[in-house]
Amino acid sequence: MRAFRVRCGLRRLHRPERPSWFTAPLTQTGRLRVARCVVEDGWPLRRAAERFQVSPTMAQRWAGRYRALGEAGMSDRSSRPHLSPARTPTRAERRIIKVRVLRRWGPARIAYLLGLVPSTVHRVLIRYGVGPPDPPGPRHRPRHTPLRT
Repeated sequence: MRAFRVRCGLRRLHRPERPSWFTAPLTQTGRLRVARCVVEDGWPLRRAAERFQVSPTMAQRWAGRYRALGEAGMSDRSSRPHLSPARTPTRAERRIIKVRVLRRWGPARIAYLLGLVPSTVHRVLIRYGVGPPDPPGPRHRPRHTPLRT
């Protein structure tokens, strides 16, 4: 196998100290390279974007982050929103929990009663850890009594 690697040129390309994706354009190192070309070397945005095969918008965004934060600005960021303006109001969430506890209904019936969507009710129930209602106790069935003769 070693002779094959050397003969085909794979030996030169294989670098165990760096993963193969290390210099890809969308990694932290790739973003840093694009930003340095634009900010420090003075490349035009379009030229840098074309060279690294990213959109000019992304190149501009990375250059701006590099100017503002330096290398720390190139790290991955969370995609979680800072605010959630469309979140279900607290009052509605409390009503959902109250109906679930008192009536032991499922999301569809609660949603119909409160005028909400069943998926919203289900999401609220999961968020507050209110699982499915406990099944009712064992049914009391009368035993079959044999006929007396």
